[in-house]
Parts: sequence; C-alpha cells; structure tokens
Amino acid sequence: MKLIIKIFKILMIVVGAFFIVMAFDVFEIEGTFWEKLGGFFISISPGLVLILLVSFFWNNEIVLGIGFIPLSIFLTILFNVFEDMPEHLMTLTITGPIFVAGILFIIYGIKTKREE
Repeated sequence: MKLIIKIFKILMIVVGAFFIVMAFDVFEIEGTFWEKLGGFFISISPGLVLILLVSFFWNNEIVLGIGFIPLSIFLTILFNVFEDMPEHLMTLTITGPIFVAGILFIIYGIKTKREE
C-alpha cells in the first residue's frame, strides 16, 4: 500500500507539472507582455497548488487528501466541464485522478492512524 501511495504522490506532481507546461500556450495569444505574464501566472496556479500540496504534506496523507478533493472539484468547475459535456469530458481524465487520489490518501491516512 505504501508503494501505491508513493506512486500517487509522484503522479500528482507530474499532473501539476503538466498544468504548468500547458500554461505556456498563453504566450501565443494576442496581448501585451504584461497581460500574457498575468495570464501565465493565473494558468500555472492549479499546477503550483498541486505541487505545493504534495511537497508540504508528503507525510500527512489525511491533510493531503482533504486538500485534493476540493481542488479537484474546483478544477472541474473552473474548466467548465458541465457546460458542453461531450467536448470537455476529457478534462475529467485530469481532475478525476486528483479526486481519486484524495480519497485514497484519506483512507490510507485513517488506516495508518488506527494502526498506531
């Protein structure tokens, strides 16, 4: 079980890095440099939150899970998944694993607390 938890933590860092890399497309849109830079920082914020959550709470799985569940719900709403369901359904392939990881972290955290 510890290996699965470690894999999910690393996977969440990879998802956060994916968000950051995808944010570079902001520089291709029209606008001033400062507008592009502001858009870039707004676009990387979900990825930074993911990476920072995992970094700060690496050893506290319950808090990590409690942070991931609202984050996944927020990202699902942010990406407007429910507006045009067929086209945005692929977004759930990103936010779904974050939600599942949150539940897994909470279950693992509770299980390890009971064993102590």
